[in-house]
Amino acid sequence: MSAIEKNSLFILILSVLLLIVLVIGLTGNILVIYVVSNYGLLKTVTNIYLLHLALSDVIFLSGVPFFISSIITHSWLFGGFACKIFFLTQGVNQYTSIIILSLLSFDRYLAVCHTAKSIAWRSRFNPNILIISIWILSFFLMLPIISFTTLEETVESVVQCTITLPLSESRAPYFVFVAYTSSITFFIPLTFMIYFHIKIVHRLRNKVPKRHSRSRISMRTRRKVTILVLTVISVHLICCTPYWTFQMFATSELLPQTSSILIPMSSLTQFLLFVNSSTNPILYAFISEMFRASFKRAFYCCSTTNNNQILRDKDLDQISLNSIN
Repeated sequence: MSAIEKNSLFILILSVLLLIVLVIGLTGNILVIYVVSNYGLLKTVTNIYLLHLALSDVIFLSGVPFFISSIITHSWLFGGFACKIFFLTQGVNQYTSIIILSLLSFDRYLAVCHTAKSIAWRSRFNPNILIISIWILSFFLMLPIISFTTLEETVESVVQCTITLPLSESRAPYFVFVAYTSSITFFIPLTFMIYFHIKIVHRLRNKVPKRHSRSRISMRTRRKVTILVLTVISVHLICCTPYWTFQMFATSELLPQTSSILIPMSSLTQFLLFVNSSTNPILYAFISEMFRASFKRAFYCCSTTNNNQILRDKDLDQISLNSIN
């Protein structure tokens, strides 16, 4: 098989996988937004964070068709305005999702390790107002980057949607840009999340619940919610680490710009970001009985009586302790 045939096969397989990821991701995340918005039993602080994470993922996944077009045609076909919108949606997702995950980690840390402080934190800071502030902050953080987003014509007369920085003859500005962005949207939040979850795991392993049945149920509920959050964060880190690692190498002197692996690796690491945005609803369905019951309720459109019965029969301890989660 020639290099051209191998490249065509790679593009075909990647495009098909991206379409599958798009369908699964949009369906799942829209379902999460629907059930959390409409079913009162799911309107907990943790799930409000997950709702906005799903909204961020929907926005991010909207870029999949543009990405597929770019890898098939090797060019940007949608004009300058769409180019800026594409980078805006991708960037806002990176900022918003990592801040939400950091807040989730902090919220779980307080709920498990400092219950009294957790109650004070939740009563003082409305999660919806907090997350709306995050959306606004993420948008403004992306504005300087959008100003450098432009269409660039290559020597082969191919139009590319890219970021062109001042002094772009040198690779140094791009390396500094990637180092700054990866630090803010990945490495620094990662450090805090690791710290919080080490503390959480240590606390859960060593704390013996009281004999009172409500205390045992409370601890069991906290464990379930913490496992869900920890799994979501772990998948995020697994999917995002290759992307940022590759970006650091690609903008440094360690990887020549003429390297044959540059475009395939760039496409694969970007693909993992899209995968990350489509997996969360699957994780909720596997780990949380409450989400699983709500998904069934949404899919099967049961009668009111049957709907309520589904939720009464699933995870009663989580329902009764709705206020802490």
